[in-house]
Amino acid sequence: MTLDEIDFTTFWKLSSIYEALLSSAVDSVVFPSEIQSIGFAKQYYDTFDDQETMIKKMWARLSSSSNEIRDHFILHAKMRDEFYSIEELLNAGNRNKTAHHILNIHNRLIDCVKLIHYHQRVVSDVFLGYPSCAPGRYFLIKGTPKTATKEFNPEGTLEGMRREIEKLAGFYHEFSANYSPLPSVQIIDSTDTGDGINDTSLRGRIELTRELLKRVGYIVIE
Repeated sequence: MTLDEIDFTTFWKLSSIYEALLSSAVDSVVFPSEIQSIGFAKQYYDTFDDQETMIKKMWARLSSSSNEIRDHFILHAKMRDEFYSIEELLNAGNRNKTAHHILNIHNRLIDCVKLIHYHQRVVSDVFLGYPSCAPGRYFLIKGTPKTATKEFNPEGTLEGMRREIEKLAGFYHEFSANYSPLPSVQIIDSTDTGDGINDTSLRGRIELTRELLKRVGYIVIE
């Protein structure tokens, strides 16, 4: 398979964004872990021993930030849909429509930055963070010799997000201007098995967040 450098770079960045969203999608229902000594930075509120206290903490979040929680959830759900559209279009080798959805992700990330920046300025107990993917996991496309380490805003900062969004805009323009044939490729390596809240895909993380919010009395309507 022949894949232009700009196409590979664009797909690498998209895969890195997807990886970052896997973590940020659940921000509203996780807390600093009690078991950090074994490598877990955060854990879901329903996995703590003192459930009464954790449910009260969730109610406090909903009391102060229900609108941000809703908007954060919806933004991640919209980006999930954009990635599904990209996967379908890449299977068909459709560059123009793929570029359209890349631009949509770019715009959703801008909205995400605005939301989280607002949240971090007005809430004393900040729990929504900027999407981040530290270097570690490898990105590769079957049939090509190229590999790269996934990375997106590894420092998890506002400035890091702004740099990443600017980079994505550049990749979008170069990808759109490339008239080379686009081979059928897959850029998401987490399989969507259809197992709902047990699925490790972005859809699964979003459905788990929906369910955990529902358990404390908050229904999210997309």
